[in-house]
Amino acid sequence: MIFFDRIEQGTAVLYDDDKRFCVPVSLISPLSKEGDVLLLENGLYRTDTEATTKIRNENNLLLKKLTGKK
Repeated sequence: MIFFDRIEQGTAVLYDDDKRFCVPVSLISPLSKEGDVLLLENGLYRTDTEATTKIRNENNLLLKKLTGKK
């Protein structure tokens, strides 16, 4: 699973498992944003909407458990 971490000086910083790598920001879909799960299709990284939503929901549930909020 590839995660879009941030943009530094025109370069997108991505993570695939524990491996960090950088690609030109021009290879990232303009609709993608930091924190998204990405898919590589035809040389362009685009948001995997289903995976991004799932990860965000799991993280929100974990945060609620850790903070004791319902």
